[in-house]
Amino acid sequence: MSRKVRKTKKSSEEESSSDSESSSDSESSKKKKYTKKPKHFHGMVFSFCGKFSTTQSQLQQLVTSFGGEHTSSICSRTTHLICPESEFENKSRKVEDALDKDLPILSEEFIHDTIKENKKLDEKLYTHHDRKRKKSATSDKARKVVRD
Repeated sequence: MSRKVRKTKKSSEEESSSDSESSSDSESSKKKKYTKKPKHFHGMVFSFCGKFSTTQSQLQQLVTSFGGEHTSSICSRTTHLICPESEFENKSRKVEDALDKDLPILSEEFIHDTIKENKKLDEKLYTHHDRKRKKSATSDKARKVVRD
């Protein structure tokens, strides 16, 4: 009870055209596979704290898709902390840990702008500054000068 399938001239033409389409599809998919995304965050390991304009998981995905890594805590591998200004001012535990390790503490705009501009931007433009620590360091230097 097997059925025989007859190939008509039209159906064989359709198959050959679909074969050529599939080969061009596979060629374009090959091109897509080998298109490299820029690795603007290569060598950078980010940690995140606070609330952002997007979710932390979306920021983490952006970082990894552009060559960076992320950690859940400040550890020996962490190179940068991303947090909003309010979190920086409140001196959360992660902020204190990052300050203790002299890590750059940047705003989330660093990630978005770097991707938008398609190049790694100057971190200094996005760094939160710790006014209290800078003042104390400056006053310590001033005390040394006065004593001498």
